[in-house]
Amino acid sequence: MGGDPRYGRAATRAQAPQRGRAAGSALTYPRAICFDAYDTLVTLDDPPGRLVDLLAQAGVMVDRDAAAAAFLAEVAYYRTHSLTAPDRTRLRLLRRSCAAILGEELQRACRHDLLLDDLERLLLGSLHFHLLPAAAECLASLTARGVKLAVVSNWDCSLVEVLEGLSIRRYFVHVAASAVVGAEKPDPRIWQEALAVLGTRPEETWHVGDEPEADLAGALRCGLQPILVGDAAAPAGVPRLASLAELPSLLDGLVDGEVSDA
Repeated sequence: MGGDPRYGRAATRAQAPQRGRAAGSALTYPRAICFDAYDTLVTLDDPPGRLVDLLAQAGVMVDRDAAAAAFLAEVAYYRTHSLTAPDRTRLRLLRRSCAAILGEELQRACRHDLLLDDLERLLLGSLHFHLLPAAAECLASLTARGVKLAVVSNWDCSLVEVLEGLSIRRYFVHVAASAVVGAEKPDPRIWQEALAVLGTRPEETWHVGDEPEADLAGALRCGLQPILVGDAAAPAGVPRLASLAELPSLLDGLVDGEVSDA
């Protein structure tokens, strides 16, 4: 990704500035920031479209709507069973179960004789992650300031592999995936593990995410300062950012004493 001029000032700081309250704001400069992963740092490249193309290569013709319906059914199953995949062996079992769901749903749209191995290959081939805009620049800027970073996300044990593949794993002191921890957001235990590794208290730690319940309400219950990123409405006292490109500027405002909660 290309550079962003809004990161220029932060990149020159080798040490985090003096922490304290900004004038008229409840925010304080964080010692650490936790990030949600999906739709905060990373997202998927059009899984239904990729699935249509892969199915066509396998000789199975299906329209985008049918592929999207099959993919959504697989996602629903995955979300309710993701905690069952804390290691690679059990992740393989989960993926095969998800592939079976995908195959069953595709049968509703077209007759196919795809084997479970074929369906698993097609499912994994449709899952291609990419970084959201400004994610890498934001993480580099925060690291340069001396802010400790962690990922706290509802994900299976493959999360570290995804972050490594996108070249951002190096920015994080810790990666807390719900399946590995055994608790998913908004359960406070997943943040408690991250805080223990970061060595920070909840009140000096932020959590950045896009989901009002899992990220915002969960972080608040754990004592962290939530930061909303995306289009959802933010409750009073929770800053909302259009994208991660604005996060370094939010910290700049705390240093300069110019940030409000809105």
